[in-house]
Order: sequence, then C-alpha cells, then structure tokens
Amino acid sequence: MSQLRRVENYAKRLRDSCENPIDSEEVLHTVKDIGHELMSTISEDNIDIISSVLFKSDGPVHFFLFKCRDATNGELATSVSEMLKILCTFLKRRKRNKSLQKYSKDLMKQCQTIALKKGNVYAKTAAIEVIEVILDINNGYDVQEYDVPSVYSSFCDQYTLQKLSIGVKAKIIELLGTLARYYPDIVDELQIKKLKRWCFDNLTHQLNNSSKPESTAISGYLTCLNSILYREDSIILPHSNDNITMFSFIIKVLKEYRQTTRYSVPISALILFKEHSDLFSHLLLSSSEKLYDYLNFWASHHNQITYRYGLAAYEEFFRQLSIVLYHNIGGTRENDVFNKTANNDQKEYIRHLPAFIKSYTSFIEELDNIPTELMGNLQHMCDIFILSFTEMSNYHRRIGSIYIQQLLIMLYQKSEGIFKHFVDAFFEKALICTSTVTYSPTEEKHPAYMELVYFWKLILSKPYSEVSRIKFEDEEEDIELEEAHQIDRKELVTDLENYTNALYDSFIMSIIKVIKTFNLKLKNVADDSEPKEADGHFSSVSKTLRPINQKDFILFQNIIEFWCIILKKIDSKRLVHWIFIFSNAIIDQSIISPLVSGFYKMLSEVLVICEQMQFFKGCRLYYLNENSERKKEKLAMPREYATYLLLGEYLKEVWYRLQQYTDELLASCLRLVLAYPVEFFSIEELIIPLEKALRLGITYHSLATIAMNCLDTLMDPNLSFDIDTQFLSCIFPYINEYLLVGDVSFDEEDVDTDRKKKYKIPTASQRKYKAVQTKMTFIQTGVGKHDYAGISELQIRMMQFLGRLGGKNKQLLFHGNDSIQHNDILAWEAVKKLKFRVPFMNAKVEIYLDEYLPRICELAESSPDRRVKVAACELLHGLVIYMIGDRAFEAKTTQNVTESDYHKLYIRLFPVMIRLAIDPDQITKDIYRLLNSQVIHWLTNNAHSENPETIALLQTLLEASCSADAGLREYGAECIQEFVKWSIKQTSQSTGAAHNIESLLKRLYNLISSPSAAKRFGAALVFNKIYRLYREEPGLVDKYTFEILGQFLLSLRISETDHPSIGTRDQISEAISHMKRIICEKSQVFLKENARRPFIGYPDVKDLTHLVQWLFIESGKIQRTYAKACINLFTNFAVLLPNVDNCKQWLSYQNTFDFQLINIYEGNRLFPFPQEKHLSTYHNWLKQMNSTVDSYIWLIEREVIDPFDLLQLPSSTYLNAITFFVENTPNQYLATVQFSTHDNEKLKALSLYSYISIRLIHFFDLVFNHPQTGMLCLQYINGNFSSILQHENFSNCVAEALILPHDVSEKIRLYQKNIATQSNMKRIFDISKKFIHTMNTSSCMDFMDLLTLSLSKTLQNPTTNLLSNLVNGLGRSSLIQLSQTYNGIIFLQSIDIFDSVCQKTSLLDINHPNNAYRYSVELFKRYLQTCKVAHEPLELQLTGNVIVISFHQLGHVKDYASQLLGFTGPLEDLDDSEKLKIFQKHEEHMAVCITDHIEMFSEVFIDNISSKLVRDYLSLLLEFLKVNRIKHRKMIWNLSTHCYILEYG
Repeated sequence: MSQLRRVENYAKRLRDSCENPIDSEEVLHTVKDIGHELMSTISEDNIDIISSVLFKSDGPVHFFLFKCRDATNGELATSVSEMLKILCTFLKRRKRNKSLQKYSKDLMKQCQTIALKKGNVYAKTAAIEVIEVILDINNGYDVQEYDVPSVYSSFCDQYTLQKLSIGVKAKIIELLGTLARYYPDIVDELQIKKLKRWCFDNLTHQLNNSSKPESTAISGYLTCLNSILYREDSIILPHSNDNITMFSFIIKVLKEYRQTTRYSVPISALILFKEHSDLFSHLLLSSSEKLYDYLNFWASHHNQITYRYGLAAYEEFFRQLSIVLYHNIGGTRENDVFNKTANNDQKEYIRHLPAFIKSYTSFIEELDNIPTELMGNLQHMCDIFILSFTEMSNYHRRIGSIYIQQLLIMLYQKSEGIFKHFVDAFFEKALICTSTVTYSPTEEKHPAYMELVYFWKLILSKPYSEVSRIKFEDEEEDIELEEAHQIDRKELVTDLENYTNALYDSFIMSIIKVIKTFNLKLKNVADDSEPKEADGHFSSVSKTLRPINQKDFILFQNIIEFWCIILKKIDSKRLVHWIFIFSNAIIDQSIISPLVSGFYKMLSEVLVICEQMQFFKGCRLYYLNENSERKKEKLAMPREYATYLLLGEYLKEVWYRLQQYTDELLASCLRLVLAYPVEFFSIEELIIPLEKALRLGITYHSLATIAMNCLDTLMDPNLSFDIDTQFLSCIFPYINEYLLVGDVSFDEEDVDTDRKKKYKIPTASQRKYKAVQTKMTFIQTGVGKHDYAGISELQIRMMQFLGRLGGKNKQLLFHGNDSIQHNDILAWEAVKKLKFRVPFMNAKVEIYLDEYLPRICELAESSPDRRVKVAACELLHGLVIYMIGDRAFEAKTTQNVTESDYHKLYIRLFPVMIRLAIDPDQITKDIYRLLNSQVIHWLTNNAHSENPETIALLQTLLEASCSADAGLREYGAECIQEFVKWSIKQTSQSTGAAHNIESLLKRLYNLISSPSAAKRFGAALVFNKIYRLYREEPGLVDKYTFEILGQFLLSLRISETDHPSIGTRDQISEAISHMKRIICEKSQVFLKENARRPFIGYPDVKDLTHLVQWLFIESGKIQRTYAKACINLFTNFAVLLPNVDNCKQWLSYQNTFDFQLINIYEGNRLFPFPQEKHLSTYHNWLKQMNSTVDSYIWLIEREVIDPFDLLQLPSSTYLNAITFFVENTPNQYLATVQFSTHDNEKLKALSLYSYISIRLIHFFDLVFNHPQTGMLCLQYINGNFSSILQHENFSNCVAEALILPHDVSEKIRLYQKNIATQSNMKRIFDISKKFIHTMNTSSCMDFMDLLTLSLSKTLQNPTTNLLSNLVNGLGRSSLIQLSQTYNGIIFLQSIDIFDSVCQKTSLLDINHPNNAYRYSVELFKRYLQTCKVAHEPLELQLTGNVIVISFHQLGHVKDYASQLLGFTGPLEDLDDSEKLKIFQKHEEHMAVCITDHIEMFSEVFIDNISSKLVRDYLSLLLEFLKVNRIKHRKMIWNLSTHCYILEYG
C-alpha cells in the first residue's frame, strides 16, 4: 500500500475512533501510526497532500485534539501529548515546505487552548513546544497572522498567576525568552528586566539554596537567559555583576552536573557559554584552568548530544582565549596558559584538532607578521586532520573542513603569497591521502577518496557571504546540527573570484604533480627468463602484463576515481584556462603508458565539461573549412584551436586503439571518444564506438548512458546532423537488444511495502537540542549516487530516440540484404543425422534434433529471458557432448580422411560455442569455456593430418582470432594456444599432433600476408600466444623458424600503411622479436644449412649467413618500419656468424661493398631527380630520400660504416640528392603546379619534407661529431657541397626546429600519423640545439651568419614575436604559440649568438633592439607591465619565461635585479602583499633567476636587509627548493656552492 493511501486510512481511522464512544486504545495506536508515517521519508510533492489530509481545519487531527484535549490522564492524555510531540518535530523538520503555513494558524490556536487550560502536564508542555516552533522566525513561518502580543501576555500572566508544575513553568519561561529574542518591539525593556529577575532568582534558588534542584527548571531559565542575551538592548553588560553571576552559574553547572544522567542542564549551560563567550572574555584567564578541565570533560562525554555541544563550547573557549592572549601576550600567566600541555592521548588530540585549527586561525588573524614556527604548526595540524579524516566522526569532519576553509580565507586576506605556499603544500599531501586505502576493524578496507570527497567539495566551493548554513541535498539532520552550533562563517574575501581561482589552480597543479609521481611501468610475467622491457612500457595488450609497483597502481586508480567524482561536484569554470596544460600533461603520460585506462578517464571528464561549456564551438567548422578541397570562406581561427588540434589528434589515435582493447580499457576509451563527439568526429566515425558502447552497455549501463547521450546530441536540431540509413542500420540492432530485455517495473505499492521500519518519535531533549544523525549522509561519505541510468530508463530514452527519428525508425525492421540466407530458423543440413533415442518403458522412440539446433543456438546467444537463455545453453552443451561421444572412435578406426556425420553441424556450432564463451552472463561463460577446452583436448588427438573436425575447429578459432571484437579475438588466440599445447602434449599418443601445428602454420601464413589489418593482427596475436610452446620443440624450430620470420617481415612490410594506433605493427614486431630471440639462443642450429627450411620467395636463404645478407639488402626498402626491423635483425644476427665481431667487420668481408651500399640504399630511385613538376613524382622521390637518409643514419649510429667513407662512396648521388632536396622545398618546387584535387597530398609532402629535414640535421650532427673523422667530414662538405649548409632553406629548417619545435612537430605529425607530444617536441629541439652547438664550436662562420638571419626572421614572425605580442591581450592559442620560443632563445643566449640575431633583426625592423641586452631590457619592461594582471596559467607560464630570458642575458641582472624584486622601479610603489603575490605567481622562474645569479641577488638582499620582504622572499625560495629538491637539483647546487664560498672562502 502506498504511503498516501496509508495516511488516508489512518486519518479516517482516527476520526472514526474519536466518535462517541471514544476508543482510547485505538486512538493511541492510530496516533503512533500517523507519527511513524510523518517521521519517515516523505517526498516534497507528497507533503502538501498529506498535510491537507491531516491538518485541514475540519480534519482528523483538529477533531481529535478538540475531542480529547481535556483528558488529564489515561491513554487519551497520552495520545494528545504524543500527537503534539509529533507536530513539534514535523513542523520543525519540514519548515522549508511553504504548504504548512496555511495550517499553522489553526494548529497554533489548538495548542494555545491546550497550554492555557487545565489538563495533562505533558500535553501542556508539548503544546508550548509547538507554539515555540511556530513563533521561532528561524523556522520560516509567517507570524503576521498571529497575535503575538496576546500570546506573550497570556503566558506571562499564567506564569505569575497560576500554580503550575515545574516542567510547565520551565517551558513557559523558554517561550517567553524566545518571544523576547525574536520580537523586541513587543517585549519592552521593563519586561526584559522582569524575565532576567525571574531567571536569576530561580537559578540562585535552584543552584545555591535548594537541596533537590530541578533540572527542568534550571535548563529552562538558562535557555531564557540565552535568548534575551541575543537582543541588541541586552541589559547584562560585560563587566557587570550580573555577568559575573551568570558566569558563576555556568561554572557551577559544568562542575556539579558531571555525574548526572539528565543532560538538559549542562547542555543549556554549554550553549549559553558558546553563544555569548565574548561577554566572559575578561573572566577567562582567571578561570582558564578549571574551565579547560570542565569543558574538556563535556567535550569528551559519552552522550552524543552532550558531547557535541561540549565540543562546540570547547572550541569557542579556545577561540576567545586566543584573542585574550593576543592582547595580553607579555604576561607570565598568559604564556603558561598558551603553552599548556595538550592531552597525550592521540585520539583525544584528534577529536580536538578542529578546535585547535580554529584557535590558531583566530590568533594568526590578529598578527601582522606570521611567525614561521606558527605556520609550521598549523600546516602540521592540517596534515594530521587529513590523515585522520577517515577515523573522525561525521561532526568532526564537517567542522574541521569548515575551519580549514576559514583558515584558507584568512591566509588569502593576509597574503596571497603565503596562501599559495600553504595551499600548494597542503593540497599535495591531501591528494596523496585521498589516494590511499583506509582500514577499519569494523568495515572492509575502502579507498579514502570515498569519504574525502566531502572535504574537497567544501574546500573548493565558494565560501558564503554571510553567516548561514551550507545547504546540501538530502542532509536535513546535519543542517540542524549546524543550526544548533551556529558555526561562524565570516565572509571577508574582497575578491572572491580570485580566491576560488587560486584554490582551483593549486588543485589542478597538485593533481598533475601527483599523477607524474606514480610508477606506472609494467612487466610481462609470462616468462621470467626473458629480458624485461627497457622502459617498462608496453603498447599491446596482454593478460600477462603486471604492474612493477602494485601500490602505485592502486593509488593511481583511487586518484582517478576521485577526479571523476570531484569534477562533477565543483564549479569547473576555471578549468577552461587549464585545458591545454592539463590535457598536454595527461596525453604525454598516456602516450608513454597507453595501456593505463586512468588517463582516458581523466580526459573524458574534462571533455564532458568542455561539451557543457561548448568550449570548442566552431573549431570543427574551421578545421573542415581549412582542410576542404575548396575553402568556402575565410573564417576567423577560434581562440581554442591549438587545444582542439592537440585533443583532436589524440582522440583519433584513441579511436584507432579501440580495435585492440577489451574490458575496462575499452570502456575507458569509449567514454573518452563519446564524451564530446560532435566536434571531433563525423557521423561515420561514431558508428564503431557507438556499436561497442551499446554492446557492452547491456551489462555495463554507464556505457549505454554515454552512448544515448551521444545519440541525443546527434538528434539536436541546432546541429543539423544528417543521420542516414547506413548509420541507423548499424545502431538499431544494438538498440533492439535493450528493447527485448524485460524490465521489472515497481509501482508505488511495491516500493512502500518495504517501509516497515518504525521511526522513534524524538524525546523532549532531542526535540529541544536537535539531535544529529548517527549515520553519515552521502554528502559526508562523498560517494553514494550513480550518474548513469538503469535499464528501464535506458529503454525509455531509446524509445524516445526512435520516436524522434520519425519514419527513419523503420530501419529497425531490416536485417540486411541476405536475410533469407542468414536466417537461423532454417535447418543447417537437408539430411537429418542428429538422432536421439528416448528409452520409454515399452518402446524406444527416435527423435531427430537437427532442425531444432538453429533455434537453440539463437536462444542461447540472444534470448532476453535469462532463464530461457541458460536452459538453451545447457541443452546445447549436452547436445555437443552427445555428438562427440556418438562418434568418439570413428576417426581412429578409419584409414582415410573422411568427414563424420556431424561435420557440417560442427562448422555451424563451433562459432556459436566460441561466442558463448565470452558472453556477459557468467554462467554461460563458465559452461562454454570448460566445454571448449574439452573439445580442443579431444580433437587434437586425431589420427592423421587434416582431420575434418579438427580443421573445422581450427578454422573457427582462427576466424575468432581475426575478429574485430577484441574480446573474441583474445579468447580465440587463447584457444589456439590450448590447441597447440595439447597437440604437442599428445604427440606420444598419436602421430598426428605435429600435423595439427603444420595445419595451423599454413593457415597463419595466409592470414599473415592478408590485405586485412585485422587478420594480420590476429595472426600475430596467435603466434605471440603459442610462441613459448613453439620454441620448446626443436624439430619445429629448425624447420619453420626462418619461414615464420620471413612471413612476419612480409606482414610488417604490408602493414606500413596501417595506422600506428591499430596495433598491427606492435603485434608483428613482438612476433619478430620472439623469432629473433629464438635464433640468437639457437644460432648454432641455424649456422648449418638445411634445405628443408622454406623462405618467402628466396630459396637461397637456408642458413644464418644467407639470412644476414638478405636482411642487409632489405634494410634499404622504402617501407621504413620494415627496413628498421631488418637492420635491427641484421645488427643482432651478424655478430653470430663465425669470425665476425661487429657489423662493420661483416660489411668489410663483402665484395664490392660500396656498390652494394649504393645499390641497396640509393638505387636508381634517388637519381635522376624528378624533372617533371608533378606532385606524385615528387612525393615518391621524397619517400626514397627519406629511406636513404634513415638508412645511413642507422648505419652510422650502429657503427656499421665510417661516415667519411660513406660521404666518399664512388658513384653515390646521396649528397647531390641532399643538395637538390635543400634547394627545392615543396612550396618552391611545386609553386607552378595546378592541383586538380584537394591539396592534402601537398600537405603530406610538406610533412615528409619537414621530417626529412630534421633527420638531415641529425645526420650531419652525427657525421660532424664522429670522434675520428668528424672534422674531415665537415671539411669535405664545406669544400665540395657547401651549397647544402649555406643554403637559406637549410638554415631556415634549423631555425624553425630550434625556435618553433611545436609547429615543426605538428607538420611532421601528418607523415608519422601520431600525435605531437612534448617528448617529440623536445627531441626536435634537442637535435637542432646539438647541431647548432656543433657548428658553432667548429667555427663554421658562414653557416652561423646565415643561421642568425634565419633565426631573426623566425623570431620576427608576427605570431612568435615576444616584444610585440606580450603587451596585447592574447588568446590561449597565441600564448601556446609564443611559449615554444622560450627554450630556443635561452639556448641562443647561452652560446652567445643571440646578440647577432638581434642585430640582424634590427635591420629587418628598425624598432627592434639591436643587441641582446637591449632586447632583454625591453622584454623585462613588457613583463613589468603585465605581471600584475597575469592570472591565467598560460599567461603566468609565458611571463615567467620572459623573466628567465631577460635575466639569462649577461649584464641584465646587475641593473635590474632590484626591480625584479620590487625594491626599486615600477613595482616599488606596490604593497608588500602585491609584491609577494607577484613573486609567488612566478615562484619557479624567480627561483631560477635568483639561484643562477645568487651573487648579484645576495647584494640586493643585503642592501634591503631591513625590509621584511627579504625574509619573505628567502623563506619562499628555500621552501620551494625544499619541496622541489629532486627536480631542481641544479638550483640547490648553485645556492649551496655560494653559501660554501661565503663560509670558507
């Protein structure tokens, strides 16, 4: 029965039972039932209806009170008091619901009547409580309809004129105090004095003169005093005798009631002290020790309510005491109080930790200069708070978090520099604690982030502007706690936005820093005898991979889950300024560790925020316009375009990786790809991820939710996506699976049947003091709600999606063109063969099951009813066993190869069995994994080669291994591994085991050389699974190793055009490395010629010697991945040959080796140069040029050939080709070519040209740095091919690689088909830097002069000119563009050629400084203009780089060090806090400048030693070096060296 219906029944029953004659017992039971319903969870929508049913003027509650209010005892009197208690609690709990206002007036009248008439004492006190709740303005009831003066006068008269019980008088005095507090216009000063006299007289009598003090009376009078003290015209002054008397009341109660079991009196005293502690501040020092003992007792009390109020008073005591100590800090007694020994019990210390944090905050707030020791103690306390957070009670978590928030606000007001320093250190430690796992003796271990989410949400939220409660959903009881304690939240932040931005910036930086500290390297545990990966990073998936550091992976996983939760709970508007920096950092880590799913999850959450903000709006339109065949119009580049390109290329790479991932890794990638689909992918590209997401989403609903979000976005009419029939025909089959799933619908009655829990009506003490909950809410625990839909909601969304499609949803009825042929309802064979004999008692009936098999398989795979599915699986399992058993020995008794009767059925059944083995249903999976293993074991024990059933099974497994489904592919490979294992194991029993492997290898060869990337991937995957079994069979190794190696090399050559992220090359390369290991380990076997070793198209390759020759020849092929594999194999195998110690020696043994080199690496493709100015001809020539350059670099790096010999090879056209290459850039060479097609081919040519240029720079650096012949090579090039190094195009390439590595990396990306990462940019920069250094030290003045001109042109480019751009307001793309020039300029300064660059630049632009010193001065002036207004992370990064560039210039530090620190110059007039803020914003760059020039800055510090800024600067510097001592070891070395020289000379 629903709750509404139950309430209606109770209401009717109450009214009926109150009719004459009144059934008192039934009335009491009904009142309790109503109370249980009102105390239970009621939705806001139902409150209005329930209130109308119960509380309307002629409703059952009023009728009941009218009929029974005069009862003085018995069950009726109990019923009235119970109903009034329920009303008191309900009105207070539901005070936010405005619908109760309309019923409060009538309830007020009823309660007045009951309270003022003679009747039951308990009913009268409860009625007064209800009146007090309604008239308390904090509860939000409109009191204009009530006659409040009449209420006050009537109860005041009753208090004085009537003889009342102590309990009633206490309640009346509380009510009068409440009215005096909230209605000062009604209660005048004379009446206040009367109330005060009543309270003081009665308290004096009860506490001093009465032998049996009444607890209820004392509590009431203390509460009344608390209320009247809130008035502005309070008649009790701080230094008055009344104040001293009141303080003595409090002290006496706290002392003498320590053994009581009724806690209303001490609670009232604690509240009075806490709320008005400022009145007693002058009395605290004299009573501090005993008051500390009393409050410490109550703050550690076993009673929950008393304990929490005691703790609140205890904290307020410390806060007031800290203020008193600040103003009296010089006295001996004050020092003794401040240094009082804390409780030695660690748990007790943790309980009081929030109070200490609050006290320290109040104390520091009063100080002008914060002592370092005090900040250290405060930092330590905050660290302990976070470490102990999971062990704390709910109250301590909340109050401590709020006090830390107040601390941060106070520090921000004091100094942004101190604030940032504190927050950076605190956040880093807090994040580490967040990533840990907590242990509890009563609970299972769980991640700490589940509880710390609440802390982070509170800290990162905006503080409130006035004293108010934090409003959280589903947290009513905790709000009441906060109201009871009146947590003080002062809002003094003048610049709230900058405060929250500073917090967010520190949080993001700490996240990035913590992520980079984890060791996420992997190891392959399949075979410990194999060497581990050099760097611990793998790119291909394997179930044998394990983390090297298990603990780091757990911490990393926790921090990722925390990130995914917290990003949804906080305001992330500031994130837009961090997207490029954050994404760049995460992408770099992901490229290094592509098998770690956490990086995909992190970026997916960022992209969700981007989609909500429409961050990349217009970027795709601009991208398509720029890359279209004909640019339709000139569009302005979006300001986020650089970030869009970075993420776009990474997402494309992840899109390709989807084919090789499974399980969690696949789900994480799908979340990323579908997070912001409309700006990064076309409709066609979304089909594959949507199919995978919907297929997995049937059991993993979050993926289905993401897929439906994507589909709903595509249906947005504002986006105008053309959803065609091809797209729908791919998506609809997966949607159909959801619609077929039956969902159990719960109506309201079913839900409410579980509501049998009895809710206890709060006691008087609980109602008065608002007891808090004992269990933590979702908000405190942090995690408890899912952000994805259940199956029923998904079905509704899918039906809505189909409805929005209109007529297009008819595609749901189509299954393709060959539906008749693929209809599984038809029988698989015309002749019935699957006969089953049913042994009845009187007859044996034969049943043929052939025609049922298709339907059984269909139900087993796709039945929406799980019971039917499991039954079909079990039936199919039994039939397969029956079929195998029926023909168990047929094959062994036959000499010829014949098919069994069930062969055609096996061909159909085996694929079904393999698919069922990866079914999401665990029972189905377990059944068929075991069955498939048994079938493999049986069929590998065949009598002869090419057994039909064995081959049918093998073919099925191979097809599964080449599937596009990564899960099916992985399982198919595992089955083949089992197949090979048992084929070898059963060799002693049958001669056919080796034949099985031969059959497998034949089929693998076909797959290895297939044009399909999926088949090549599957074939390599299969071999990598069986490799360890294969290598242990000497006969197979000797016969097939060369052939397998050749096949995989051929496959790698075919895979040259595959996208790198598909994983084909990785799998094939892994297989080749396995073969290499086998050959190296068993080289003696392969040195002997064996005619039985077949090789791909090369019958002469019969031993290792011929294989080495063949590999060397193949190393010059144009397919670079293939050629690299060949040359790596060559360098490993050549040294295995007799009398060969190194590759260079092997090459010297070859006849006409110079002819071989030229023929292999140059051939007739490099010369003649392309004469026809045709794009395809030029592009092909560039490919050959790339092959030649790469090959020669590899030969030199591996010391196969001397570089001087290489340059002097007769008949070589290599240097001539380089000359032609340098002189003819694609833009110059193809300037006159008219492109009839899209110029994407030209872009590819430009990309390849850029790549070759970098490789040529690297080639010349290798040649010129050769230890023996480097100078000879340089002289040879300058003497015979000077046009190469002295050509403008070559110097331009070197200059761009140095100054614009990001742009060069972006160009190369199109050729390499991978993302431009920080590591790629660093590699490009390092190559150019090393080459320039070589040429500079070699005194190649002609080249250096030309290079300086190229550098000046590059730096003068409008997009990279720091001087002209720094003062302008720049978009984030422009900031990224400018930041890449930093390292290049620093390097030019270090080798003393930047001065020449500036001179050349001044000739191009007369406004440009003509030397490096003036350039640094002008740049520093730009910094001084922008440093105060720079706030965004990219702006701070750029301005920080400007500082380093300026002070890296010789002579600059001497003249401007003082200006940098604000002691002189434009920053001199700023406040010290502003100077510290600027220093803190550029902390790392300032540290670089100071430690690099510590001698000059020491003089500045000495000259200004009287300024407190010197101390602050040095403190921040030393703390920064301490925190970053590993990353910045050079800075510490510079500083320590300087100190050593000063100390010892």
